[in-house]
Amino acid sequence: MLSSSGCAMSSQPDEFSLVWSRIRAHEGGTFRTRTGLAFRYEIASEGTMWIIRDGKLINSQLATSQIRKAHGRGPLTGPGEISHSIRNPSYVFGILSDSRIHAWGP
Repeated sequence: MLSSSGCAMSSQPDEFSLVWSRIRAHEGGTFRTRTGLAFRYEIASEGTMWIIRDGKLINSQLATSQIRKAHGRGPLTGPGEISHSIRNPSYVFGILSDSRIHAWGP
């Protein structure tokens, strides 16, 4: 396939699209922060997610754009690498580093 400039274009989805599809597929599953805190997430829309801990929503949303931003900085070795630029870095890292989602895990 060629773009309007005549350059070859890939018809395959970008890597984050694949990661996002895995995130959607594992919605409601149990994930863990690096320190072992168990949590789940629910996707409210394509743009937001809610974190559930101990059966209760925590008072904060995760934006898909934040997850995409963190993914673009990977592979990460811990949430501290994104703590100054991403909201809820422990949860974002817990999701992205999980073996069901991405290959960053230990």
